[in-house]
Amino acid sequence: VNVLCISDDDMHLFTAGADGVIFVVRICADLISQPHEDATDGQGILSNKLGSTSVADDDLVQVSLFELQKNADTMADLARQLESRKTENEFALRRKDMHLESQLKKAQDAQSVQLAAAHTRLKKLNEEYETS
Repeated sequence: VNVLCISDDDMHLFTAGADGVIFVVRICADLISQPHEDATDGQGILSNKLGSTSVADDDLVQVSLFELQKNADTMADLARQLESRKTENEFALRRKDMHLESQLKKAQDAQSVQLAAAHTRLKKLNEEYETS
C-alpha cells in the first residue's frame, strides 16, 4: 500500500498500491461517532483503531487502473454518442419545423386564393344585383 486516504465524510478508506489496485473500504459508522479516551491527537477512535477495524467482504471493492481507464473510455464514448444523438435530434426537429412551415404556407396561400375568388364572385353578384 502506497497511499491511504479517508473520504471527507469519514465513511470510506481508500488505499492504492504500486500495482495500480485501489481498495475502497466502508468504515463502520459506530466507530466514527464514538469518542475514544485513548486518543491523544484529538481525532478519536478512527485514528487509533483503524488497524483493528474488521471489514466484511461486501464492504470491499477492488478496482484496477485498467478498469478505471476502461470505464473512463466508455463514459467518453457514451458522451460522444449522446452529443451525436442530440445533434441528430436537433436537425430532425428543424427539418420537421421547416416542413410544417411549408405546409402552413401552402394552406395559407390556398385559403388566400379561395378568399380572393369568393370576393371576386361576391363583387360580380353585387354588380348583377345593382344592374337588375
